[in-house]
Amino acid sequence: MIAAFACELTLKAISLTCTDEAKKTHDLLELFEHLPEESRDRLEADFSTIRDVLRQNRGNFGAWRYFEAEVGTDAFGGVIDPQRTLSLAKAARVILDEAEYVGLTGSVTVRANRRVRVTGNKSEQAGKVNLTIKGGECPTQLPPSVDHWLR
Repeated sequence: MIAAFACELTLKAISLTCTDEAKKTHDLLELFEHLPEESRDRLEADFSTIRDVLRQNRGNFGAWRYFEAEVGTDAFGGVIDPQRTLSLAKAARVILDEAEYVGLTGSVTVRANRRVRVTGNKSEQAGKVNLTIKGGECPTQLPPSVDHWLR
C-alpha cells in the first residue's frame, strides 16, 4: 500500500512540476498516462513493464486507504503477492528517479528518542519522533552564468 501511495504522490508531483496540473484520481495508470510524453518515455526505458505494473495496481491505494467494502481480489493481491509488491516497489523507485530528473528535490530527517524506566516489575516507556520533511523544485539546467563557473 505504501509503494502505491508513493507512486501516486510522485506521479502527481511530476505532473504539477511539468504541466502545472495533476489529475484528481488515485488511479496509477491514469496518472502515468497524464505525464508528459518525455517522462513516460524515460520511465518505460528504465522499467519496460512499468505501465503493466501500474495497470495491475492501479486502484490498490484508493481501495485500501478508504476502506472500500469491496476491496476486491486485485487490490488484495497487491498486498499479499510478493512479486506484485516487488514490482510496485521498483516502479516507485523508478518514478522517484524521474521526479529528481525533472527537478524535484526533497529530504527526510528522522530524530527519535526513547526512554524506558523500570521500577521493580513495572516498566514505563515514552518516545518521541521528530520528522523534518523538505521539498522543492530546482531547475534541471543551470543558468549560463552559473554553469560557466562550474566547468
